[in-house]
Amino acid sequence: MPLLRHGFLRHHKGARLIPRRYAAHFFYSLWFIIFALMVAVRVGPWIFPGHPNAEPVTPAYAAEPRRTPVPTSTPIATPTPTIAPTPVPTPTPAPTTSMVVHLTFYTCEPFCIGDLMANGQPLDEGDVACGYALDTGQRFLFNGVEYTCEDRGAGPHYWVDFWKPTYEIGQAWQAEVGMYGTIRLLPR
Repeated sequence: MPLLRHGFLRHHKGARLIPRRYAAHFFYSLWFIIFALMVAVRVGPWIFPGHPNAEPVTPAYAAEPRRTPVPTSTPIATPTPTIAPTPVPTPTPAPTTSMVVHLTFYTCEPFCIGDLMANGQPLDEGDVACGYALDTGQRFLFNGVEYTCEDRGAGPHYWVDFWKPTYEIGQAWQAEVGMYGTIRLLPR
């Protein structure tokens, strides 16, 4: 009966499942496990980028293939100069990239028009708060509408929080667009 003598099992009121001398070890072990899980959830996408639950990571720009001139061995004939109209230069579109983000909304009460955002400007209709994957001032398109990241929040890294005037309008919008969406980044 050594188990009963050392206090592992008692059959009277105040029975302990864990002896007092091991209680601190149990508490700190449990705390460490919870802390490790919190860290794993936070840094998991960086450690396991191919995991289906990881947030997608898209490159900031598309890589261009290198173009090297190929030498030719045939002589080039010099044509007689002719006057040709100058073509109108067409602007080269800036490279864009898309990323999948978490979509949420925030409303008046507690964030109302005129309240200051992270960039120091007053909050207004159409403003969005973004996660730290997007810089403040980053422009993007979502559902054909252009937005600019002007505020911050406590959401995940790839996250956009759209301001809506009321909770009901926000709920209807969220039901329409879902919890995730693709945004197209625009040049600044």
